Amino acid sequence: MSLALATALSMQANDYLVTNRTVASGENYYFAGMKFTGGVDILNSLTQIPNYAESGDNFWFESGTYEGNVTISASNITLYGANRYGDSRTSTRPNAESIIKGKITINGSGLTINGFAFTGSGCVYNNSATSAAPLNGFTFIYNNVYGETLARERN
Repeated sequence: MSLALATALSMQANDYLVTNRTVASGENYYFAGMKFTGGVDILNSLTQIPNYAESGDNFWFESGTYEGNVTISASNITLYGANRYGDSRTSTRPNAESIIKGKITINGSGLTINGFAFTGSGCVYNNSATSAAPLNGFTFIYNNVYGETLARERN
């Protein structure tokens, strides 16, 4: 096997499921046409993401409420909520929401957040971005923001 092929294979993106369900270790669970396995690629908390995230990985969230603060330092990470690609301008969304009630701090570039509802203390934060040097490649799409969630400035 060539070095280029071996490198390409080792850089394959991983898919992880984030759910509030209890899935036993070794048990298979199907979501969005993909198979996930308990104890391998199923997470039970938003705060577990940094333990798994590597460049290019995708995290798929089931409907439910996810609390806790998390810092994502890996680049090119995508978080998919239950309403990914669902028009956030309409009053009806296709699925029950994946609700974020914690602070997501971004230290990597190329983060996409798609299809969530942010409420309460839920927010996205970066302590180094400025108007002269904004977040690189940050995409916030098909999300709804409700309640007390406010834009956060650097402290």
